[in-house]
Amino acid sequence: RGAALRPGLPTTACAAAYVASLGLPLPGPSFGLALTASSIGGVLIGWFAATAHERSLSSSFELNQALEQALEQAKRAAQAKADFLANMSHEIRTPLNGVLGSLSLLEREPFEGEPREHLGTALASSKAVLSIINDILDYSKVEAGKLELELRPFHPAELLEESLRISRPSAEAKGLTLRAELAEDLPPAAVGDPTRLRQVLLNLLSNALKFTEQGEVTLRA
Repeated sequence: RGAALRPGLPTTACAAAYVASLGLPLPGPSFGLALTASSIGGVLIGWFAATAHERSLSSSFELNQALEQALEQAKRAAQAKADFLANMSHEIRTPLNGVLGSLSLLEREPFEGEPREHLGTALASSKAVLSIINDILDYSKVEAGKLELELRPFHPAELLEESLRISRPSAEAKGLTLRAELAEDLPPAAVGDPTRLRQVLLNLLSNALKFTEQGEVTLRA
């Protein structure tokens, strides 16, 4: 590179020596071809462009590798989470089924008045928790967008009353009145997914009770 940096050399000779020091081909079939500033500039621009393109390809390859590794890690984490939720749900559902069985047996006893109401609330709440646990078991279906709604007959008025019964203890704890207003044209029977509908109603009632400081909460249907 010494020749390229000597100030006494002509411009073309200096440029040619500098290009040669970089290991680049000269812009001509032999050293006898006159070099111009534009030809030397073209060689340098082409070399820098090729180097930049090579670096760009290398960066793209490294980025793709990093993305593939991150995707694989995310898949493993999602599978581990799904397995954990499934195992925990099964562990919770086993004792809960025992509670439901005991409450169902108590329901056959001749309780009247307030004890009967408390028993109904406990039974309805247990069923609601079991429904939520079943939803957790369907977690993988939810993530895959393959969760299917049920289509079975149910009684809307009974579903609404059950939702109110589950939410009433929370209302009483805050000194709130919880009531329902059912339309005269409410159908006595319907076909749909009562489990998901109950979950929606309970969420709505829970939020309403949470953000109501005094007065009442009315469920209209």
